[in-house]
Amino acid sequence: MSNFSSRMITCVKLFFTSGMDVVRSVSSDSSWLNKVVILSKMTRWELEKMNYPDLSEGQFMDVLKKRGSDIKRLIAFHDSQKEVETIVTNTLQELKIESRTVNRLTYKEEDVAWADAVIPVGGDGTFLVAASKVLNRKKPVIGFNSDLQHSKGHLCLPKNCSLNPRTIKETLEKLKQGQFSWMYRTRIRTTLNGDGEPPVELHYRRRNLYQPRDEIEDGNKSPKTIVLPELALNEVFAGELLSARVSNIDLKVDDANEIPVKCSGMLVSTGTGSTSWHYTHNQLATQTVRKLLSFAGADPNKAYDVARTYNSNLIFNPEDPRLGFTVRDIIEEDPSHIPSGFADKVTIKSKCLDASLVIDGGMSYNFNEGTVAMFETRPEDALKTVVLTP
Repeated sequence: MSNFSSRMITCVKLFFTSGMDVVRSVSSDSSWLNKVVILSKMTRWELEKMNYPDLSEGQFMDVLKKRGSDIKRLIAFHDSQKEVETIVTNTLQELKIESRTVNRLTYKEEDVAWADAVIPVGGDGTFLVAASKVLNRKKPVIGFNSDLQHSKGHLCLPKNCSLNPRTIKETLEKLKQGQFSWMYRTRIRTTLNGDGEPPVELHYRRRNLYQPRDEIEDGNKSPKTIVLPELALNEVFAGELLSARVSNIDLKVDDANEIPVKCSGMLVSTGTGSTSWHYTHNQLATQTVRKLLSFAGADPNKAYDVARTYNSNLIFNPEDPRLGFTVRDIIEEDPSHIPSGFADKVTIKSKCLDASLVIDGGMSYNFNEGTVAMFETRPEDALKTVVLTP
């Protein structure tokens, strides 16, 4: 068994034996929840309309028809999303909880400062946007999954909380009455030493995704060291923008020596993110395990159980302060000297041509040759969320 797998198993055992010890109960005082910011999911319909601001409704529909878009599906999903938002808004009003509704374009730090809690209504993507403006562990983010059929909503409240107006009301009543416990999800703090260029919001970078940056030829710029304003709840990825190009980095784990690595990028994850990209990249397919067992002369019929056990051990506690890190697709005949697993701190230096460092799949920073990124976790950076009690 690899060092990575054994460490994962240790972490999972820690989670199941003591994970709930780190959850804190709250007071039954119902006065804590008086003002709420609702973060509205921007539907595909809304995003499409943003691209054609000067067209009439009829002209816009003609564009979608010519493109072959499924207009009925887009409208149905939009209406369904807004229906859940309306139920949440009306229920808050009924419970005498003041609210204001924003979307990812209008959402500001001032909204977070005003509210007692931020409630994203959408899926995990909307939850990540909500969390991006909450820069400490004082203000909770509590998500309602508005697309129960298509969204897993790992970060949101359980799906049964959003089934209908009754369950939404019961859930909000529980929250107001303090019938839940706090969970503080670890987030990644990134310190970047590089060219100091402004970040790019990937959600709206629709065209010309690959744009070589002239700035990297400017030798007069001095590196700037900054702590990025975004705290990664799921993961940070660093690598070349053009996926077919090799990413060259120097990797340093905790206080170990720096190691040069050729790969397809670096992934640094939290326990929250271990159910997401970290999991999908590291998981083993049953077919692969079956072949390995056959090659080893073992019983291939055990492949399903072996794969399931291995894959479940990839998931670790959202409150675990360690980082899970993975070097993707190592280009070496014998990559056994390249570390993977857990660390308190990971540092990578770029030797890339046109690379990005991406926070939670949303915000992108230049990560070109000479740029150094350090990843760590701190208790004060955790995100406050809730676990409902029965």
